[in-house]
Amino acid sequence: TAPVLLGHHPLSFWTFVTIWVALLIEEHSGHDVWWAPYNWMPFARCPCGGGAAPHDIHHYKVNKNFGFVLCVWDQLFDTFEPVCAPPALPQVRKETWWEFQASRKKES
Repeated sequence: TAPVLLGHHPLSFWTFVTIWVALLIEEHSGHDVWWAPYNWMPFARCPCGGGAAPHDIHHYKVNKNFGFVLCVWDQLFDTFEPVCAPPALPQVRKETWWEFQASRKKES
């Protein structure tokens, strides 16, 4: 919106749009990518940082996690919902094909 309100050169406008769309895609992808702003700004890490994980919560709880890159305003206005780690899955050792064949031979 800023380039439209202040007047702009077409190159400035399309640079702004390209960067903004890339950030929106990252934010809604559900993936933590290396080029996301909260990964290269030292002050943008959680609990102040944004990203796909906090923004996903916003889509489930529409009155939480409004922040795009920083969650500072969410912290100040008490709309921040922390990201919980997914439950740990039990470690299961996968049987190899040879072990499976050996167990079949033992059974017969």
